[in-house]
Amino acid sequence: RSYHPQKQDVLHPDGVLEEEIEAKRRKWEAKLDEAVFKLYGLSEEQKDLIRDCCEVTLPFFYQPFDSIGAMSAVSDNDLSWIETYTKIFARRWNVYLKDDEEMRAEVHVGAHGNMLAIDFFPADKGDSWNLKPKSDSWGYILEQIGKVLPQPMGTSQIVMEGLVHVVSKDGIIIIKRNEKRFWTRSLAREDADATLCKAMLKNERDL
Repeated sequence: RSYHPQKQDVLHPDGVLEEEIEAKRRKWEAKLDEAVFKLYGLSEEQKDLIRDCCEVTLPFFYQPFDSIGAMSAVSDNDLSWIETYTKIFARRWNVYLKDDEEMRAEVHVGAHGNMLAIDFFPADKGDSWNLKPKSDSWGYILEQIGKVLPQPMGTSQIVMEGLVHVVSKDGIIIIKRNEKRFWTRSLAREDADATLCKAMLKNERDL
């Protein structure tokens, strides 16, 4: 059915507020999405892939500077976006850790706020999460990846590369630009799988 209520304005003071109209439409769209997902029996991973495409990738394609994908993943202590990424990444890795361990993470901000490094490491089960961004630790991150990579990378090279995956015996470091399109739910799974493959190859070489 169609939904075209009269918007409230000077000529129509009894109309419906535009914010209320949009909220109701979004609610119905969400219900329709869930019905379609259920009809096709999609998994949570498949749902996230579709949502990321519709909410982040496509809007960025049409509005590369003003869409949600271009917004900072970490800004003004808003950690909700990066928290979702880290929790999904950690769940992917947890099954490969010891029974009394779980992944935790630290967030490091560098390159004048343009780059993010997420440092994942095994911790005791039940340890609290602390994702408060660290802005004075970029040198430490460069030092850590320098110990693992064949050739050390500086900040300018990292910015040019746009993506760094480093796996060591102590943990995993992911470095990408501080934009939401690089830290989506589906990319959390892709990054986890990529680093798992690197860890397995490293273990084989060390045997």
